[in-house]
Amino acid sequence: MKDDVSVVVILNEKEGCVMFPSKSGEVDLGEGFYGNDQLFQEWCVDYFDYCWTDAKPFQESKMKRD
Repeated sequence: MKDDVSVVVILNEKEGCVMFPSKSGEVDLGEGFYGNDQLFQEWCVDYFDYCWTDAKPFQESKMKRD
């Protein structure tokens, strides 16, 4: 089990996409789910809302710098 997983959710009015991290923890753009079905898009919105509810204020100092 892991306390934090980097999941990417991309939404618009008709489509949704959810992408998951690789074993190294970086988001893998080749692994995920995509759909334009209304139920899937609603699930993506629900998942986003679930994550947003627990979100903390943005802190620029936490951003990675190369």
